[in-house]
Amino acid sequence: MLLKIKKLNIENEGYKRRFSIQTVFINKMNIVSVMDYKGINEFLIREESSLSEKKFSLIKLNEGREVTDIIALGSAEEIFSDSKTEGKQLLNE
Repeated sequence: MLLKIKKLNIENEGYKRRFSIQTVFINKMNIVSVMDYKGINEFLIREESSLSEKKFSLIKLNEGREVTDIIALGSAEEIFSDSKTEGKQLLNE
């Protein structure tokens, strides 16, 4: 089953950083944990990004021998409830 999330991308251009939101689909079976990520808001405020007003979560994904982190738009509770909502599923098991 796939879960649609909005991922925060941070591109470092040396003296300046660019932020963008990208829609990605992740396999729910690979999610290890989801937690609110308040530290990113402080970073976005320092970088004077308009995204600093939003809530973000840190999603940890198991990718075989590695655990990958994704910063996602939305609170941990929102992401968890989206993963349980039938209407949000793309593939049936």
